[in-house]
Amino acid sequence: MMNESMYYIHLQEIIMKDLTPPDVKTIIESMADMTIITDEDGIITYVSPQWEKVLGYQANEMIGHRRWDFMSEDEARKLQDKFFPYFERKLPFYLLTHVMNHKDGHRVVIESSGTPIFNKQGEFEGYHVTNRDITEQSLSEGYQSQMKENAYTTLLKYQKVITNISKMFMVSPFDQLDIAINSSLSQLGTLLDVCRVYVFEFDIEKQTMSNTYEWCKKGIEPAIDMLQNLSVDIFPWWMIKLHKNEVINVYDVHEMDDNQISEKNILLEQDIKSVLVVPMHVNQKLVGFIGFDTVLKHKRFQDEIYLIRMYSEIVGYALEKQKDKHRILESLKQIKTTFNQTIEAFSSFLEISDPYTSGHQKRVSKLAVEIAKKLGLTQDQHEAIGMASLLHDLGKLYIPLQILNKPGQLSHAEFELIKTHVTLGAQVLSKIDFPWPISDMVLQHHEKLDGSGYPYGLKGNEILIEAQIIGVADMVESMLSFRPYRPSIDKETTIQHLNQAKGTLYRDDIVDACSEMINHPTFSLDAK
Repeated sequence: MMNESMYYIHLQEIIMKDLTPPDVKTIIESMADMTIITDEDGIITYVSPQWEKVLGYQANEMIGHRRWDFMSEDEARKLQDKFFPYFERKLPFYLLTHVMNHKDGHRVVIESSGTPIFNKQGEFEGYHVTNRDITEQSLSEGYQSQMKENAYTTLLKYQKVITNISKMFMVSPFDQLDIAINSSLSQLGTLLDVCRVYVFEFDIEKQTMSNTYEWCKKGIEPAIDMLQNLSVDIFPWWMIKLHKNEVINVYDVHEMDDNQISEKNILLEQDIKSVLVVPMHVNQKLVGFIGFDTVLKHKRFQDEIYLIRMYSEIVGYALEKQKDKHRILESLKQIKTTFNQTIEAFSSFLEISDPYTSGHQKRVSKLAVEIAKKLGLTQDQHEAIGMASLLHDLGKLYIPLQILNKPGQLSHAEFELIKTHVTLGAQVLSKIDFPWPISDMVLQHHEKLDGSGYPYGLKGNEILIEAQIIGVADMVESMLSFRPYRPSIDKETTIQHLNQAKGTLYRDDIVDACSEMINHPTFSLDAK
């Protein structure tokens, strides 16, 4: 018969193996712990017979209800406040204490730990929950002082640490999960008085495993660097146990038998005397394991194992959450790269058709972004300005080259045709769902502060600052570059032109930032 402290460890394994109802009933009824299984809405679908002894209700009286149906309104609200943060994230929860009402009216103190249930498609289907009646301990006088005098004191410490670790993982941002994991290893290693605590993660496709996190007691040599990309075949006995969701608990490595010879030799090479290895399963999949070992003395792991298994679930879920977010970020990064490449391809169309302006868009983009940085604009604005600059002359694809590169003075009709490039470009870009108002920036980049620009004669703050920056960068790049109808203009003349337009055509701060850049000895228009 399975002992009571091991019930929680094996419950999930029992359910996952789809044992027949008589088998489940036989095993569960042999335990003192009480079981509840709920669906995704918290409705009870199964209760073990032990509940009748504790609450006085038969199974059919509890099935179809929620747990808080058997609690006072105040106690129900307290439990919901504790439980919902876990439920919303579909996370395991541990050691939640609450008060339920017996059928005859007296109060019963229950301590619950639960694990979410997912089907093979990864869809959430409910929780299976282990419960203990701790009424006697909670109500008896002098209970806490008595506990200090027996072995259960240690378990209370473990429970507190596991609970605190669980809360720490819940509130840790994605980019601080590594810190949370390392902190938890340190807390457990110190509490258990072991020499090393470590996490191994599996690469299922490559059939390899790597030591990804490690805590070492002061004076103990770290081993993490040597334990990367190892074949899972080096631990044949170990892997069989882990796949069965079984704990590996070795008090004396020297006494390991011939079936464990591979693992024995590896452990002896590291001078390990005792070792505990706990599997990490997430959504019924073995994703790694957590190990605890000692090299200074032998250690017997006993009652604390079921709490360590809770910890392995916490870390497993945290690591999978981290991997999911990494995959999302990588996908977004790839999408962004592809998007930027598409924008650059758009920008290149005009340069292919007009070799005289080759590189113009890129040089304007480089200059505009540098101006934005000097003005202290946000990183988001930098990206928007860089992208809009690459596309600011897209509408010129619709203008005949003989007009764009006409060496002499343009006629009124020709100039009016050229001015349409901003509206034509904006019309094309308005059909693309950019995260910024790119089409408006392109549309406004020839507007001027005093209203003398085009196409709408906007004034002052009616013009986007991003469009004003692009307009200045566009003008400066055009003056400093060679054109078929004129030679390039020197930096001094360009700065003089800028200063003359300062405060009338262009914003003071944009002119000052641009002039400072042009004056710098290392200034170059070359776009890298």
